[in-house]
Amino acid sequence: MLFLIILALFIIVPVAEIALFIELGGNFGVFNTLLLIIITAVLGASLVRQQGFQTLANVKKQTAAGNLPAMEMAEGAALLFAGALLLTPGFLTDTIGFCLLIPPLRRKWIRFLGQQGFVTMATAGQNTSQTRSTKRGNIIEGEYHKEDD
Repeated sequence: MLFLIILALFIIVPVAEIALFIELGGNFGVFNTLLLIIITAVLGASLVRQQGFQTLANVKKQTAAGNLPAMEMAEGAALLFAGALLLTPGFLTDTIGFCLLIPPLRRKWIRFLGQQGFVTMATAGQNTSQTRSTKRGNIIEGEYHKEDD
C-alpha cells in the first residue's frame, strides 16, 4: 500500500508541477516564472538554515537540561525534508516546504505522523520499554546495559 502511495506521488507531483509551470508561465511570462522559482529556493534555503540552527540550539538546551529532545529531533528531520522540497524546482513542493517552516504546522504534522505510526517518539519520564503480543507470546522491547563483573 505504501509503495502505491509513493508511486502515485512520483507521478502526480511532477504532473501538477508541470501544469503549474505552464499556467504561471502563461500568466507571468517565462522569465518571471523562472525568477520566482530561484527566489523561493534562495529564500527557502535561508529560512531552513536559520530554523535549523535554532532547532540545533534547542536540542543542545534540552540535552543539557537532561531532557530527551524528541520533538526537536523530529523537527530537524522535518526541516531537512522542507529544505529538499524548497530546493526542488516547483511551486507545489515550495508550498509544502514553506508550510513546514511554520513551527505550529510543522509540529502538528509531526504529531499526525506519530499518530499514524510513521514516527515514534519517546518523551522524558516515559518508560521506553514496550510490550506487544504475538503468536509466540509477549515480546518486551527495551534497552539493556552490560555490567562488567
